[in-house]
Amino acid sequence: RNQQTMQVKRPLLFGFTILLFTAITFREEVSTLSSDGATIVAWAAPRMFEAVAEVTGNGTQPATTIAVDTTPKPVNTLVHFDPYFMGGFRNQHMRFVAFVAFAKKHNIKQVLLQSLRWCDPENKFRSIAHENIFDVDYWNEHAESYGLPLLVHYDPDVLEVVVKGSGEAIRCFNETSSLYSGLDEALLRSHMTNLRRTDIWKMMGQGPFKHCRRDMRRENDPDRIINHARQDDSTNATYQYTFLVPHGGLKSSGRLWHEYEALQNGRTETKNVTVRNTIHETYPEHVDIEKAVYKLMRPSAPIRSVIRDTVKSSLPNDKNDPHL
Repeated sequence: RNQQTMQVKRPLLFGFTILLFTAITFREEVSTLSSDGATIVAWAAPRMFEAVAEVTGNGTQPATTIAVDTTPKPVNTLVHFDPYFMGGFRNQHMRFVAFVAFAKKHNIKQVLLQSLRWCDPENKFRSIAHENIFDVDYWNEHAESYGLPLLVHYDPDVLEVVVKGSGEAIRCFNETSSLYSGLDEALLRSHMTNLRRTDIWKMMGQGPFKHCRRDMRRENDPDRIINHARQDDSTNATYQYTFLVPHGGLKSSGRLWHEYEALQNGRTETKNVTVRNTIHETYPEHVDIEKAVYKLMRPSAPIRSVIRDTVKSSLPNDKNDPHL
């Protein structure tokens, strides 16, 4: 590997790696069954998390209470269409940074919270909801000041629109599986499926979900659908659009991996710093979007509690101990 590649993969936050290791070490697995029969394994980690297990069938229930309002507005909302962020914990963070950077680049002000899932690096077919690891309240309270999108929940009454025709709008997001509508949950969550060889994008937009497959190059653009509806004089045609914008992997390392690497093009030069008459080569500052994302990725309240208790129990009782 060349130096630049090693530089990109250098961990940014060692503490976050320890954080996830703590969660994995003390987890209890809880199996739940979704409506189409595919088994999803949720986490209850650690014991102090109380009811961390997810409830499926009537929508995913967060383990951590979210106090801020996560109701979406009728605007473009970015959806991560992979079952989870791929890779080890550090590589998942890289993909998440690229995902948020895509939203900022295209002026997308909302990200669908239920589509954000992090995988267990030890068991790639298992995943955990974003709000179980990170503090959604903290993110939403500060996101706009950093120019980052808000995290919102799925509301079909807001995000799905029938322009012409009768009946309810087709839902482009499956709240039971936390996947884009029309995707095969049993296949994508199976430990036998290699997501790096699975082109999920090609699976999207089949049958009644054709309009759900959107991109930023005008495919199923709402304005175009509205114009077509106005020009169609027939009485039986139905036109609808979604505010959801799917974005994610594709095959091999995936789109988010390459987008993250592209972000690093602005920080290829190293600097020399002299410390005690010794010259050290330092890595340059991270790009602004990455620094902003990590400032807002505070651990969730249950994990913060575990960290505090663990640190407290590890410290010596003697305040005069020389190790303090």
